[in-house]
Amino acid sequence: MFIPSGTGHLVVNTGKTWLVTRDDSPVNFAEVDPVSLPGHADYKAVQKMHGFAYYCVEENGEPKLVKNGNYKSVPAPIWLTPQEYATQGV
Repeated sequence: MFIPSGTGHLVVNTGKTWLVTRDDSPVNFAEVDPVSLPGHADYKAVQKMHGFAYYCVEENGEPKLVKNGNYKSVPAPIWLTPQEYATQGV
């Protein structure tokens, strides 16, 4: 999955095995605050809203999305399998 520069994002591993990610952005992670560098998104709005539009929680051993009540209007979430995602052309 490619996430464009400056786009806020959140990854949640809902599986039972390790989730491996790779960041190929030109950020020097030795810096004190690398998320403040150009190319990374500004998460101040997320902080103000106490999180993203949905919280991912576990219910009866399954992942469930719970709407963050601090947002007035958000689109309905769509769950995709990796195979479904691959065919979406995203």
